[in-house]
Amino acid sequence: MVRFDLIDQEATSLLDFKNVLLEDWGNQRSRIHLKMDGPSCREFYDHLIKTFPHNSITLKNLFVTSGLLIRPDGKKYNYNTLKNAPTRSPISKQHEALEAIFQKFK
Repeated sequence: MVRFDLIDQEATSLLDFKNVLLEDWGNQRSRIHLKMDGPSCREFYDHLIKTFPHNSITLKNLFVTSGLLIRPDGKKYNYNTLKNAPTRSPISKQHEALEAIFQKFK
């Protein structure tokens, strides 16, 4: 994700990135500052659940409730924007980057 400039490296340390992914979400203060718009985040989520089908995370839990993945301006993502993104933008701005990232997991 760093190689494709999808994470704000100035606002997200490597330790924060690891903590968000590996630690219990309720017991931490780490955040990942993404450089993705709503449609790109939705596509990221869609790839994530297709790649790891046994993961029970929901779109709302990942981007809104957890508060661990935040927008470039430091705010939480809007659930309705993420939920409705495929109807407005079937292919996101980061489509090629996300395809490349998740292709490595197949």
